[in-house]
Amino acid sequence: MTEMLTNKWDLPYQSRTWYRGNGVNKDFLVTFSGGLPLDRSHVKVFINDNALTTGWSVVNLNGQDYVRFDSPPALRTSGEAPNIMLKRDTPGTADDRAIDFASGSLLRSEDLDKAMLNALYVSQESSDLFLDQGGSAVNTTFDQEIGGQKTFTNNVIFGVNSGAQFIPGTPLDK
Repeated sequence: MTEMLTNKWDLPYQSRTWYRGNGVNKDFLVTFSGGLPLDRSHVKVFINDNALTTGWSVVNLNGQDYVRFDSPPALRTSGEAPNIMLKRDTPGTADDRAIDFASGSLLRSEDLDKAMLNALYVSQESSDLFLDQGGSAVNTTFDQEIGGQKTFTNNVIFGVNSGAQFIPGTPLDK
């Protein structure tokens, strides 16, 4: 029995949103199921899986942030894969965290909330990276099962003496 694999844009990503360009629209809402970015600089833009560093900006329209392209992205029909991906990329190291508390400073609820969101977002983005590798999303409702066919692209060995080894490109059946 052959099982159809889910399209990546249909997976439960928390820090990514996909759109199809229509050749006319230049503005795309910045929204992620896991929460809005802490800062506009945390939004990354991809066209056809290629990162863009120019040709777009984040603008605020009626209180909501949008990615605005200099030129409208190409037309994609509903039968085609989305060509636009917005990705939230939250700083995840001590050197670039959202809040840096100092000894003797006041603890404000806004700072504590922002620090907590920073940690939560980094965790969600790590979960999304796991999805990229063919894993299941972090499951908090216990209603998901890992299914489908997984293909390892690199040698994977579990444990030093486990004896389990997978050769690159070898599909694993259920």
